[in-house]
Amino acid sequence: MAATDLQLRVTVGKLIELAYSTNEGPTARIVKSGNNFRISVDHTGKAKLSGGGESVFFYGEPAMSGLGISISRVSILFTNGDGWNLNYSATFTLVGSSSISLMGSFNIEELLLSCSGWLCEAARLLKGRNAKIEQQLQQIMGR
Repeated sequence: MAATDLQLRVTVGKLIELAYSTNEGPTARIVKSGNNFRISVDHTGKAKLSGGGESVFFYGEPAMSGLGISISRVSILFTNGDGWNLNYSATFTLVGSSSISLMGSFNIEELLLSCSGWLCEAARLLKGRNAKIEQQLQQIMGR
């Protein structure tokens, strides 16, 4: 890592690392497992993030109650896609026997640069800082 490369990293439960580097942009990687990790939520709102033999538990009831429907289970499987894309497959099991499944992908860089959390703010600052440094270097060199 060069002296001009600034990097911000957040690791969640030794499973997922989200990072933003001025030279490489945003990255997300699974720390302990190969390609996949899973998030599942039961009817009580207890969520489990797992992958590569590691697990992290957290309580998701406030988010589930905000949906306005009764969900007995949520399962989301993430896999690395091309470039900055992260693919997902989500299954929502409703109370009873009905379920809804969704598949898609999202761009991690676009997500980090468009949200409002502290990690996103830091990513925008780092990306803007890199561009500003390049602009100042161009001015100094007379280009």
